[in-house]
Amino acid sequence: MPNASHDSAPKALIGAVGFACRVAGWAVTCLVIADLLFTGAARSTVLPLNTLLSRAIPEAISGSLVIATPLGGAFRGDFALVAVLFFVFDWVLCKIASSLR
Repeated sequence: MPNASHDSAPKALIGAVGFACRVAGWAVTCLVIADLLFTGAARSTVLPLNTLLSRAIPEAISGSLVIATPLGGAFRGDFALVAVLFFVFDWVLCKIASSLR
């Protein structure tokens, strides 16, 4: 007779990774919004985060789709794409976790 705690361990692990992807997606979304709205001294507070994320994403998309906004900020299309990918990974992992018995 299989132990229920052993059967749910992969499901819990996949669910936790999915949740981490969701949190990362929301964090990157917040950074995209901050880049859109912050100017001047406020923008300098998010520059270290921009640098960190820019180094983490592949060079092929890094810096692509960067569009200046009338507010003085910039829409970072590469960051938005990363956020969407995190949300897609979350969705796929949640579907996989729910299909496990």
